[in-house]
Amino acid sequence: MTVEKSLHTKKLIAIGVKISQLRLERNLTQQDLAIMCEIDVRSIQRIEKGKQNFTLKNLFQLANSFQINATEILEEI
Repeated sequence: MTVEKSLHTKKLIAIGVKISQLRLERNLTQQDLAIMCEIDVRSIQRIEKGKQNFTLKNLFQLANSFQINATEILEEI
């Protein structure tokens, strides 16, 4: 694994952890969040594990579901 790919993976994991924390703070299941932001539940699971790259659209959908600014999700990186 290249250094660049490793760094990319670490960033995706950090974002996934943040999304998971936000979801749990709000007492939401992954299914609840999936419905709220119109993203497949399997995608939510992969995003939270840092195993799926996601679009800006997904970032904004997640942020809107949490009623926060998208930059709050990205603060972790």
